[in-house]
Amino acid sequence: MLISWVQIFQIPGVAVSVILMDRARRRPLLMVSAGTLLLCCLLLGVSFTILDQGHWKNAVPYLVYAGLTVYSISFSIGIAPLPSEVRNATRGGGRRSLVTLANWFGSWVVTYAFNFLFEWSSPGVFYIAACFCAVNFLFIAMLVPEI
Repeated sequence: MLISWVQIFQIPGVAVSVILMDRARRRPLLMVSAGTLLLCCLLLGVSFTILDQGHWKNAVPYLVYAGLTVYSISFSIGIAPLPSEVRNATRGGGRRSLVTLANWFGSWVVTYAFNFLFEWSSPGVFYIAACFCAVNFLFIAMLVPEI
């Protein structure tokens, strides 16, 4: 069985997520996660830009790997588990289902479009993702209440 290094780092990330959700408030955890996702997407975009320009070709794989690993950990700490906790359990059944549906639909769209966009522009994909992460961060900062 082949296990990637990203998965090895993601397992402790999920454990940290469980601990942090009980100790930290949800909104700051979402903001830290969204901000880290933004930085990782920018790092990935810069990495592929450097590769396209032919500079530091030996460093690019390490930058990409670091960006993907930190992205995966940050996603599993905040953005992945927390949207389903929009409201408390007594009133949030339908809302949680709607948030989960939107999350999975968004995942499908990103997965479907990624290869087409990557063929178009490998750094551009990650800059577009960084823009979505920035919108996500601003949405959390301005509109998401503390629960």
